[in-house]
Amino acid sequence: MIEPALKEEGGWEKHDKKDESKIIHTQLPNSKISLAIVILRDRKKKDNIRCFGSTNINLTKNEFWKDTVIVGSLRMGLKI
Repeated sequence: MIEPALKEEGGWEKHDKKDESKIIHTQLPNSKISLAIVILRDRKKKDNIRCFGSTNINLTKNEFWKDTVIVGSLRMGLKI
């Protein structure tokens, strides 16, 4: 799902000192559920790839990170 986005040079933006990010929108093949995927990778080496997904396809990257931090904190606190 993310392979084409990784190969494309366009659309990547600076995320922080070490990483760049890109958001893609796709559809899950079996369920046909729409999905927004934010891809993070090392800016220099283009490796250390991490993906974060949401079914809320209207989120911007900034809104996505805000929600991800909140949910991640809850999961860590609840040890899910």
